[in-house]
Amino acid sequence: MNKYLVAILPPEPIAGEIYNLKEYFRDQYNTKASLNSPAHITLHMPFEFDKEDSLSKIHDLKFDRFEIEFENFGCFEPGVIFIGVKQKQKSD
Repeated sequence: MNKYLVAILPPEPIAGEIYNLKEYFRDQYNTKASLNSPAHITLHMPFEFDKEDSLSKIHDLKFDRFEIEFENFGCFEPGVIFIGVKQKQKSD
């Protein structure tokens, strides 16, 4: 079975700014592995799936533009540092 991750990849210049932060953390906290993956917002944690042809239908979907705000930094084991996504209040 293959492992998949559902994520949003930010456009430039945001991706470049995040890469600069990853380099900073690498230099300050020895987090070399952070440079192995592109900047992304995880929508669904990695999962195993055996129907690869079904996933090809959602590859490179295009959506209308939307805004995301970032706030604070956090971490989880083993040694992952992340920038938090600010939660928007739902309007009724």
